[in-house]
Amino acid sequence: MSKGYTQARLCEEIKRNLSQIIEFEARDPLIKTALPTIMAVKLSSDVRYAKVYIALDCPETDKEAIMKAFRHNQGFFRSALAHRMSLRYIPELSFILDETLEWAMRLEQLLRVDDSETATN
Repeated sequence: MSKGYTQARLCEEIKRNLSQIIEFEARDPLIKTALPTIMAVKLSSDVRYAKVYIALDCPETDKEAIMKAFRHNQGFFRSALAHRMSLRYIPELSFILDETLEWAMRLEQLLRVDDSETATN
């Protein structure tokens, strides 16, 4: 790793830069209108591969098309990242849909329903 980055710090730097690239430089209309949020970046131990976890706030039917657009534009995001960061190797990016927020909201809703049922009994 270059410039004494720790892996955690490098993950945060990639996350910040990718967020800015998606917001200001992405040209794909699907990606621009989806308002994606990068939840996390996880690097391999050799820093050659990065998994980018993305949360989308859109209908379930659109999510697959948006993720396909992210996979199609991987090269663009990687080259834009290379212009912003001075690393020996820019990691290969793989975009993964992060459904953690949706699961948490569903669980909370189920718990609320369960609490309201026990309160009425």
